[in-house]
Amino acid sequence: MLPSVPGSLIRLCLLMGTISLLSGPVAASLATKPRVCAGALGDSASACHRRLVYRARRSATSPIIRRMTPHAMRIGVPNSLIGKDPDYIDLDVSGTGFRHGAVVRWDDKPLTTHFIGPTRLRARVPYNYLFVNTMRIVKPKTPGGSGPRGMGSDGATGTAWVRVHDVSGRTSNRIAFTVSYVVVGG
Repeated sequence: MLPSVPGSLIRLCLLMGTISLLSGPVAASLATKPRVCAGALGDSASACHRRLVYRARRSATSPIIRRMTPHAMRIGVPNSLIGKDPDYIDLDVSGTGFRHGAVVRWDDKPLTTHFIGPTRLRARVPYNYLFVNTMRIVKPKTPGGSGPRGMGSDGATGTAWVRVHDVSGRTSNRIAFTVSYVVVGG
């Protein structure tokens, strides 16, 4: 024996169905209307109505970094390998989802960024961001040694994380920029 559905529940369901049918054309782009029934299938006392189920609009995707050029650099410690140190280096960041106003960040420090297109940005990294004492993560090849952060041997590496921050607050994946330190004459 199936339970009976009270008349007030049927009236409530019919009222909700009428409201959803009236609001349906207005919200058609935002909602689907699945059928919801009270009672058993085939039961003469079942009450059915359509209920609006809102779908979240597909949000714009976050920017994605695919490649960065250059992605590594060799730095002489304490003397430069190339003579006079440049003021900055240019990073070409390739990926997807870049917009006007996006900012490339170097270990959470904003860089001067130029929007070239939705798949390419160019950022300027001050050369002094590459020095051993300014890098957040530095790993000596062998522990100990003399000099800044145990830089007594060649082959120490520093890592900086590069990300893109969108104007809408979205953040890209991070990609590593590696600096290799070479001890050059003293």
